[in-house]
Amino acid sequence: MGLGIYTIHEKEGPKATATDVILVREGFSVWAFLFPPLWALYHGMWPVAFVLLATCGGLAFLPEMIAGGEAWVDLGVMAMMLLVGFLGSDLRQWTLKLRGYNPTGVVGGENLADAERQFFSVMGTGFY
Repeated sequence: MGLGIYTIHEKEGPKATATDVILVREGFSVWAFLFPPLWALYHGMWPVAFVLLATCGGLAFLPEMIAGGEAWVDLGVMAMMLLVGFLGSDLRQWTLKLRGYNPTGVVGGENLADAERQFFSVMGTGFY
């Protein structure tokens, strides 16, 4: 695999603990591309999941509204999947911001566990 870049998001407040830290991997998300609404629900992004499902529902009515709509439905769904795949980390960061998390830094690692280890090893020093 390669080195991944993760953004660090911490919950605001005086009683924040280590469980109030979320790391979000940057870059293309294969799972967000393959299963956009399920991926959004898995991460608890209810507004995003609602918009994705509404978009799919709206695209389902396209063949009835214009001639040759079946091809446009396929193209529209593929475009939505690509967009969610490329913007998945941004959507997660936006949702975390709505929940009161602030971006506080960046860390690298081979995987999420490695990035968490790196973050928590320097957390007390204030150099993240």
